[in-house]
Amino acid sequence: MKTVEDAISYIHNRPKGGQKESLYRMTTLLAALGNPQNDLPYAIHVTGTNGKGSVSTMASNILRVAGYDTGLFVSPFITNFRERIQINNEMISKDDLLHATNKVAQVLVNVDAELYPDIPVEFEVLTAIMFTYFYSKKLDALVIEVGIGGLLDSTNVMPNTKVAVITSVGLDHQKMLGNTITEIASQKAGIIHDDVAVVTGDLPDEARLVIEKKTPHVIKGLRHEFQSGLPGEYQIENTATAVAAVRAFAQNISDDTIQKGLEESHFSGRFELIAPNIMVDGAHNAQGLRALYKSLSV
Repeated sequence: MKTVEDAISYIHNRPKGGQKESLYRMTTLLAALGNPQNDLPYAIHVTGTNGKGSVSTMASNILRVAGYDTGLFVSPFITNFRERIQINNEMISKDDLLHATNKVAQVLVNVDAELYPDIPVEFEVLTAIMFTYFYSKKLDALVIEVGIGGLLDSTNVMPNTKVAVITSVGLDHQKMLGNTITEIASQKAGIIHDDVAVVTGDLPDEARLVIEKKTPHVIKGLRHEFQSGLPGEYQIENTATAVAAVRAFAQNISDDTIQKGLEESHFSGRFELIAPNIMVDGAHNAQGLRALYKSLSV
């Protein structure tokens, strides 16, 4: 591949879904790359039906303002594919994306042959590109957003997760995650591992019971402690969750630094006014639409 457009087309042309729900494709690909995820810094790993992008963005900005060189992985993108992989609020450069994609593509020749027909899918390849890029930059911290679920998500391979965050649990992606709150919560709780601090947003009782079976120590943020930098009533809870996650990650970050990081956070497509009387919001399920309606009603 010679251009970033070639690289993005290569990623998009991978299969969208695998034949089996498993981490085997991901772990095989990473092993062929030398397991870059094993040598990355401590991470905040974020899942949830809604709010995970906002929480990830705010947490990464607080860490950046606190002096941490911070990698951020989010999905989906709004206007530019390179938004998905960032360091210190800057998108991955075209050259870096091309270089990392070429490196992953080289090992995929043999990995595809070994795993055919169940070869690594688009999001797995993108995750491998992200790990490869972050490994090359020697960062201080990571904030990694789950794609879907948690337990079998391709991001759930990091040995250095320090904080696991579950922002919310509602009905979405039932075909993959299950048809009940309990089943979906079980999938999202899959990012909880030994010696990991657990932070949650406001969860239904059924979901909280699932989380508390995995860990008795669940951290909940304080609403209205800080002013959110993102508009929308629903960002009050997301702000509390992001702050709690950062405090669990690094206890020495001052309140002034937290507030500055929140004020410098921006996330397109979340209660975003793009013209008079025209607003864009990424709500795409019942829980998200209820939160949007509440914000519009205030």
